[in-house]
Amino acid sequence: MHFLSENVSFSTVNTNPYAFKTTKIYIRVNMHLDIACVHANVCIVGVLMTRKKIPLSLRISDEDAAFLADYKPEGAVTPSEKVRYLLTDARERLASKDPDEARTNAAQFLGPGKKKWRFLEKGSGNHSDLILKLYDRSPDLFGLLMTGPKDKESLRDFEAELSVEVARIMEEVLLLYLSDNYRAYEKSSLGKELIPALTLLNKIHLSKQIGERDA
Repeated sequence: MHFLSENVSFSTVNTNPYAFKTTKIYIRVNMHLDIACVHANVCIVGVLMTRKKIPLSLRISDEDAAFLADYKPEGAVTPSEKVRYLLTDARERLASKDPDEARTNAAQFLGPGKKKWRFLEKGSGNHSDLILKLYDRSPDLFGLLMTGPKDKESLRDFEAELSVEVARIMEEVLLLYLSDNYRAYEKSSLGKELIPALTLLNKIHLSKQIGERDA
């Protein structure tokens, strides 16, 4: 298949005889993109040029076409608008160096999974405080990991920030386990998995006591 436009051409070769049936769409994108992934296995590779929009045509699988049809981003209605929204969103995620933005991106990334979980759980009549806690707390940790350290001098600060987030998650999970109102699909599951960690914490506590006594 080929993508053709003014002074720029794109081409891919598909040698797989069992390839999915594809749907062809036409879009216009800003040519200040270096590389951006649209969805699944579809990528558009560009050359750094002016900010003018150029026409591109590409083929996507039926699965991706169905995704694009169901995808409802704010302010995007047509397939072209949706693809441009995805490109812009991908660029912003890759370029984000602000922890708050990264946290927001992480929350959005986890959003579909959280939404699916809530839907399935609602029909089950049960609730898991642990799953909700992890969905709510993970963006803070992922946001830091996605941003990374600013420079070599900030490595210690980066490690300290991650330590705080990990410790908070551990503490909140332990508090859930100790709570009389802890809700779970199977209450014994968390307890079984926590036994090794609780054993280690007890050893650390005893070791600290012995160290303080012998000091």
